[in-house]
Amino acid sequence: MNSFRHAIQAAALTAFAYLCVPVTLLSATILSRDDSLSRFVPAEAYQGIGFWENGDSWVAVGYSTEIDALEKSKGKRAERDFAEEDAKALILKQAALAKNPDYDGSSYDLNGEVNGFQTAATYRIEGKDDFYLIGIAKKSGVRVDVVFNPQKARLTAIALFEAGKYRDAAGRFAALTQRGIQDGEMMAFARAASWHVNLDSGVKGEHRVEALDGLGQFYLERANYDASLRHFYDLYLESETPSRQLLDTLVLLCAKTHRGETAANFQNEIRKRWPLPDASVIKDAAFDPIFEPVLRLQPVLLKTGGARLVKFNGSLYFVAVGTTEIREASSSEKIRQLRVGRVQAQKEAIAFLEETKVVAEEKLIESTTVTTKDGKTSAEVLRTLDESTATKVHGVLNSLTDIGSWASADGTTSFFAIGKKLN
Repeated sequence: MNSFRHAIQAAALTAFAYLCVPVTLLSATILSRDDSLSRFVPAEAYQGIGFWENGDSWVAVGYSTEIDALEKSKGKRAERDFAEEDAKALILKQAALAKNPDYDGSSYDLNGEVNGFQTAATYRIEGKDDFYLIGIAKKSGVRVDVVFNPQKARLTAIALFEAGKYRDAAGRFAALTQRGIQDGEMMAFARAASWHVNLDSGVKGEHRVEALDGLGQFYLERANYDASLRHFYDLYLESETPSRQLLDTLVLLCAKTHRGETAANFQNEIRKRWPLPDASVIKDAAFDPIFEPVLRLQPVLLKTGGARLVKFNGSLYFVAVGTTEIREASSSEKIRQLRVGRVQAQKEAIAFLEETKVVAEEKLIESTTVTTKDGKTSAEVLRTLDESTATKVHGVLNSLTDIGSWASADGTTSFFAIGKKLN
């Protein structure tokens, strides 16, 4: 009779336990379970990996696959060990977030340990080969140290940028900036991410122009010519009167990306907008290819000589031109012209700085004062030059290279030019 009563009680308890099991458990094949820990386990824990907070405990589900467990000959213990380590890693992550809400494994280093870890259950899910383990640990037994890793955070931000996730990248770059990490490369990526976000949001006017110009230059500096061309071409479409620098850059990028016909079209537009000075003003010209467009666009230097700073295609050049008379047509005379012309060009370069007022502000101003005395008219040119540029000019005075020579159209004056690119 007692054995029959016990059998009935056992059957009732089994039915009760079955009815109390979460519905989600019914799709899981339980391999082991510690009933004393079941009250800490949420129903979702039987649906796969995750982690939860339950009072003074952390709960996490780790898993392993056959690949994780290596050879099947290693036995079920290897499978269980991998799943346990995975659960502990999730608990450490949960504890790290509780300690520092900004914690992100892609930007922080996490060190810690889990003491008192207990396994509440192991199971498999129908239709999957994975092995799942539900682990529990008291919060008091979990120790974590979270340290921000700038290099890891930087690489993560750049990876997001290169994946086209510009808004996420911009947020991470901003966080790095707030931490005082503001080196040149990082700031360049931060600005580029911000420009992309602005373009994606449909900005118009000067903000769109700034973004297109900035991104065109950003990608050009990194030799991503296709991306640079796309942005500079969009900038060209936005411009009623595109600058010479923009058109020259488009010619360069079209050549780099093998768009020869388009490059020729932009070159034709340059010739129409900026026709070269009449070639008849000089003759017998021989120019350094890099400096030829710089000099050709300076008719005063071509006809009278002198020295000046020239901005061309986004760069700053210093050029000085000396002159001497042409006495006769002989080889010895030609050598004399080159020697004297070079000396005169050096004198023009030195005089340029002596006649220039140096100030702290970044600006170059030229003003001409015309005076008349005793029936004679004279002009004085006063230049105001920023200190930084003046220093650059001083630095290259002894290393100016020969950049060209020519003669006046009437054949009476020989010109010799020296110069240097300053940036």
